[in-house]
Amino acid sequence: IYPAEYSTHAGRVASAAEAVYDSVVSRYHIDMPLRIHVSIQNALYANGSAVPNENAVNLFLSNWDFKLRSTHPWVTDVIAHEFSHLVSIES
Repeated sequence: IYPAEYSTHAGRVASAAEAVYDSVVSRYHIDMPLRIHVSIQNALYANGSAVPNENAVNLFLSNWDFKLRSTHPWVTDVIAHEFSHLVSIES
C-alpha cells in the first residue's frame, strides 16, 4: 500500500524485501506462513515499524537522499530490521 507518487520507491522496497527474505527466515529456520503487507507513507522523519499481529511492516519516508543519509541504501536496512521483528516473533 503506497501513495501513487511512491511507485518507484515501492519497487525498491519490494526488491529489498525479496533480497533479505531468505537470509532472515533461514536464521530462524521457519517460513512465514502468510504474505507480508508493506505500507509506505510520507512522514516528517524516515522510520519503520513492524506490526506482528497484522503481519505488516510500515515504512515512513521523508526525503530519500539528504546529506545525513547520503546515497546509502537505507531502505534495505529498515526492511531487514522490521522484517526480522516479524520473523522472530513468529518463530
